[in-house]
Amino acid sequence: MAILDIHLDVLKKIKSLKGQGPVKMASLGYPDLLCSKKSISDLFGPDIINDLSFRPDSEKILRWHAYENILPGVYETSQFFRTIGIELIILDIAQIRGVEIIVDLNNPIQKSLEGIFDIIFDGGTVEHCFNIPQAMVNILSMLKIGGHIYHSNPLVMLNHGFYNLNPTFYSDFYIDNGHKLVTPIYAIERNVENREDKDNATVSIQSFELPNTKRFSLPNDGKYVSEFSIQVVAEKTSDNYPSWPVQTKYKRQGLR
Repeated sequence: MAILDIHLDVLKKIKSLKGQGPVKMASLGYPDLLCSKKSISDLFGPDIINDLSFRPDSEKILRWHAYENILPGVYETSQFFRTIGIELIILDIAQIRGVEIIVDLNNPIQKSLEGIFDIIFDGGTVEHCFNIPQAMVNILSMLKIGGHIYHSNPLVMLNHGFYNLNPTFYSDFYIDNGHKLVTPIYAIERNVENREDKDNATVSIQSFELPNTKRFSLPNDGKYVSEFSIQVVAEKTSDNYPSWPVQTKYKRQGLR
């Protein structure tokens, strides 16, 4: 699981909605910060780099993400978020980086985690939860009213997890339960060119807006289907226990 430039940009905008007070964010899984010195400086100013350091296990992390020719190192994620005024709590099913609180989102979360987070970052976790409805209930229960959940999950990533998620999943779940989608729903395509060339490897990210509930097609080069992720930010408006939505296209047929 990783934080890319596009995630940092969105998280900065969410943070700006929280005012000047302390902000507490849960990440569902440890998010390796796969962002360059330049991209971090462009978003948060050049002085921030002076307070950051590379993780000692950067080389291992970069190999895991196949980024060894993209970045010289990986900045420590918790250190970065402290620098921008966010307290980061990491929840995961295992201690991957050694700082995680062990939580299985397939089951109801412990009471101590309910209603304490201003932001939850799901950078690619709920698709790995077989009991995905319970995972969504857990996310809402952990957020404060007025808190934001930022989902970045697979739209088309075959065998990446149990599920690929569609825009109607988020739209129907959150809107039917009285919450708000505060951004459009986007498809994200990440391309790494010249991956094996240390001097010329580059990453490019393309995004485009998706319809919430209507059918659509994705672009492809005619040879194979590219991998796409999907992202959206929702705002929690109440503590009401969620109901299970009927998909919008069936509501239109008068089935609800």
